[in-house]
Amino acid sequence: MRRAAWAIALTLGLACGPRPAARERPPSPRPTDAGVDAAPPTPTPPADLRSPPGVAPRGYQLTLAIDPARSTFDGEVAIALAVAAPTPVVWLHADALTIDAAELQLGASRTPLTVIPDVAHQRIGLAHAAAIPDGAKLVLRYRGGIVDDDPMGLFRQRQGSERYVYAQMEGVFARRVVPCFDEPGFKVPWQLTVRAPAGLDVFANAPELTRAVRGGEQVVEFAPTPPMASYLLAVVVGRFEQVAIGPVGRGAVPARVLTPIGLSAQAAAAAAATPALVAWLEAYFDRPLPLAKLDLVAVPQFFGAMENPGLILFANSILLTDPARPSPSALRDLRAVVAHELAHQWFGDLVTPRWWDDLWLNESFATWMAAAAVHDLDPGDDRVTTDRAAIERAMAADQLPSARPLRRPIAGGLDVDDSFDAIAYEKGGALLAMFERQLGPERFRAGVRAYLAAHAGGNASAADFVAALAAVAEPEVAPAFASFLDHPGVPTVRLALRCDGAGGEVTATLASDRGPPPWTLPLCVRFPDTRGGTEERCRWLTATPARVVLPRCPAWVIGNPGGVGYLRVAYPDDLDRALRARLAALDVRDRFARAADLAAQVRTGEVAPAALPPWIDALLATRDPHDAIAAVTLAEALGDHVDAAARPRWQRFVRARFGAAARRLGLRTRAGDDDATITARDALVTLVGVDGRDPALGRAAVVAVDRWLAGGADPGDDRARLLAIAMAAAPDRLRARVVAAALAAPDRDTRADFVAALAGRTAAADRAANRALFLAGGIDALTALPLVTDGLGTDDDAGAWADLTASYDLIAARLTPLDRPAIAAAAAARCAPAARAEVAAFFAPRAAADPRVALELTPALEAIDRCAAERARIQPALAALLPP
Repeated sequence: MRRAAWAIALTLGLACGPRPAARERPPSPRPTDAGVDAAPPTPTPPADLRSPPGVAPRGYQLTLAIDPARSTFDGEVAIALAVAAPTPVVWLHADALTIDAAELQLGASRTPLTVIPDVAHQRIGLAHAAAIPDGAKLVLRYRGGIVDDDPMGLFRQRQGSERYVYAQMEGVFARRVVPCFDEPGFKVPWQLTVRAPAGLDVFANAPELTRAVRGGEQVVEFAPTPPMASYLLAVVVGRFEQVAIGPVGRGAVPARVLTPIGLSAQAAAAAAATPALVAWLEAYFDRPLPLAKLDLVAVPQFFGAMENPGLILFANSILLTDPARPSPSALRDLRAVVAHELAHQWFGDLVTPRWWDDLWLNESFATWMAAAAVHDLDPGDDRVTTDRAAIERAMAADQLPSARPLRRPIAGGLDVDDSFDAIAYEKGGALLAMFERQLGPERFRAGVRAYLAAHAGGNASAADFVAALAAVAEPEVAPAFASFLDHPGVPTVRLALRCDGAGGEVTATLASDRGPPPWTLPLCVRFPDTRGGTEERCRWLTATPARVVLPRCPAWVIGNPGGVGYLRVAYPDDLDRALRARLAALDVRDRFARAADLAAQVRTGEVAPAALPPWIDALLATRDPHDAIAAVTLAEALGDHVDAAARPRWQRFVRARFGAAARRLGLRTRAGDDDATITARDALVTLVGVDGRDPALGRAAVVAVDRWLAGGADPGDDRARLLAIAMAAAPDRLRARVVAAALAAPDRDTRADFVAALAGRTAAADRAANRALFLAGGIDALTALPLVTDGLGTDDDAGAWADLTASYDLIAARLTPLDRPAIAAAAAARCAPAARAEVAAFFAPRAAADPRVALELTPALEAIDRCAAERARIQPALAALLPP
């Protein structure tokens, strides 16, 4: 190949993050083929975000030269084409790449291609003087950048003195690493070769085939992958330690954990959890793990985890745990996230959405499946609280005016990134749980298996999944499931009970705050039977009210049994009183769901705040830890709107109502405590110790923190609670020591607990000290961000906002472009019309300059609106509810 034959050196514009100054497009080079007198007209780039039809890849041969010491990389790719009809131009996605050479290969001949930039769509056209036929190859040599920290394409991070390079291709970042057809619908084999400095480790999706060392460079060739979407391409380079997991699954797949140097001892829990999770998933799907090898890779700073087949990435804080002081909560999180990413090996990797509008199906299923796997493998796992918390996160996002449906239009690359939210994960997972309950576990699983069998190795859509369920279920299932795909919002079911003689009848009315309710949903009601147990009646509910005939007039009725359905239930006063009077007869999930619905209805104004104290008292009287958590949820609906003047009265309210229950639970975890008790202690004791300023709890927490900071044992899962209460009780005495401990903390989770305790102090002097600590840079910026944002929405909101805006540029400079929008998101904690105006005015120019800030600003403003409306309704009622 002759360098002189390559006519192009074109730098493509960035599509995400700060955009450099616009460059003039260089003139298209003249073709060098003999007999061609003039270049053909430059083709017009397609207007659609998606690739034009008629051209697709058959496979990629990709070589990357990666050195963690360098901020750039070199690449060469050969793309075999499938062309329906000869075409003069092929369009590829490419972003932030410099194309040094582009050729068309036909058999043994190679001819240059003209590169046409399409920066608006992160694309290039490759034009040829003659039409490009089927069977041709595109061969490109190019250069690109390795980003520091931000997980966009190839990115670098440090762990100790070592540098590492990782790849993050989802959503649309593969185009920052290789010119390609960067859409999920294109699934083809990838054959990767990596050139890297000798002495470093190199891993990718597929097993290593050969490794040759020449001088100071090694060339590592990997086996071709099975058909795979571009967003799943992965590679890591650096010095890693390996922890063998052993063969896993029916296919005895070799598996291991890869950690940065010095951290392998912390991989034991991940290695121990993986085989059972793989076996559980294989049994559910009745299909072996579809991998040739499995590597779980620890990344120093990462947003969570990424399901790349064969090379799954996890944040250190998720995958690694301290073997000397294992935290039950950290172990639960570890199992849940590993299960989620392993579930993707079937849902998302083996079967991939045709387009990004069905991304929800990947994430929803992995979310639902992970919860099921963890619960089955760990009977102590508390699904009552975790399932409800997931549903509440989804509903909070789904009730905003800007909430989008599960299946959402994708108009640009940022739309893909913005799709990874509580709607895609938790709402979708809740819908799957609701329909599994309706179909029954066996029929639902049969539908899932049929879906995978029909589309294994290829692509599918939500319609395909719904069709698979419909094939094993009653005819109402397909339209009911489909009704949730394109309509945002949370359904509300209003129940009424009418008794006539010995029988009863429940009337259910479906409501929506967005106009006529568009959904069809499975409705069940639970009521007492004649033998001391319960029974249920179910039917389908649409916009037309439904009547459920009962065999007798019951003492109480529960809608949405078990709280599994994605809906709120509203009860008239008589049914509400009946439920509260008979709490012991209700299933714990029913009590938990009722409290969550009641808190939400008080916030929206559907129920008066005066309804909460009687429910708080009734729930605490059961002494069940789940009911204690529920009671705290109800208290928060009031406490969020207490102003500074009413703060002493609120503290007395909290101590009077919750103090005895907090004292029964105690400040510290006890041997034999189950998950629900641990969670209840976190919620209840923190409420009484921090909001209630309970003197006894404060003194005990200070003693415990003193002992720990003086060299005692780390309190583990008690750490955050003890710090919060102790700092509320004796901030001046503890602050300097807590700061020093935060700077010396051995891991991110521990640092985050120290930061949270410091950030809870929001008076002017504390804010100044916290801001100085943030700007000093001793704590990674995202972990430290609460130090400068947690005063928003508190009694010190005005001062916190003034401080934040005055120091905004300094604060933003410490954050990466991907993390910077978190400042706008934090402004959602504010809660007044005037505050909304301030937030809108301050962030408007920043949103105009950075579309990622714009994505966070809209829901933040809507959250402020919602909170201000709540406050206007709830705050006047507090005068009558709080003690004098």
